[in-house]
Amino acid sequence: SCGNTEDLPSNYAIIRSQECVTVRHLLERTVGEVARAVKWSGKIERCEDVGRLVVVLEKMLQTIQPSATDVEQRDGDERARSGKFTLVFDGIEMQRDASYKLVPALGRLSEIVSTRSSRWVPHFAQRN
Repeated sequence: SCGNTEDLPSNYAIIRSQECVTVRHLLERTVGEVARAVKWSGKIERCEDVGRLVVVLEKMLQTIQPSATDVEQRDGDERARSGKFTLVFDGIEMQRDASYKLVPALGRLSEIVSTRSSRWVPHFAQRN
């Protein structure tokens, strides 16, 4: 399990990978959980591969507004930093039907998903 959710920022989604039967199920669960977390009001799109996941997440993460803790003081000016979004893949190493490329691809999402309004922080919870 991924531990205490009190340690996570306000914008987060936890994907319990072991509950997903296929990789497609994992990706669609990811989209659904991110949509819930950011209170997405648009249509939730289908997601069949990691490439499509990038496109869908970019749209959703653009809706994140910086929280009060994301505001920083600089030379007397308050400048809002980008809001943060944390995505936790709990038990991803035990994902059924996953190719050896899945975890590295998900790990690189923070480099690929380019939004101005959010900083993407993927996290992989390890099982003990």
